[in-house]
Amino acid sequence: MSTENKKEAEKIVVSVEAKFEKQLATYIEKRRRDVSEIAGSIGKGDYDSIKMLGGGIKKSADNFGIEALSQLRKALETAAAIKDSGKIKTVVDDLASFLNRLSIEYV
Repeated sequence: MSTENKKEAEKIVVSVEAKFEKQLATYIEKRRRDVSEIAGSIGKGDYDSIKMLGGGIKKSADNFGIEALSQLRKALETAAAIKDSGKIKTVVDDLASFLNRLSIEYV
């Protein structure tokens, strides 16, 4: 198995307070939709929408304590601010990979 495939296969386990279970499920689904929306916005050169979507990621990532999402959000907003479509694509790929490997452990 290549290093890249191994990275894709590894689960990312995040512990979140049980009281956020319903909210987090909705939040994660919205982030999955964001991946598609951002991809469409890149093609249109709509960097303002990308920045706005990045802001949406931040809203709850901090509340849920998912630091990796906060970091991806920051990278996304920064890339959108300088209109770096290559970097945005990289961050979106990282976001999609993160969401696909994410495993929530409610405590």
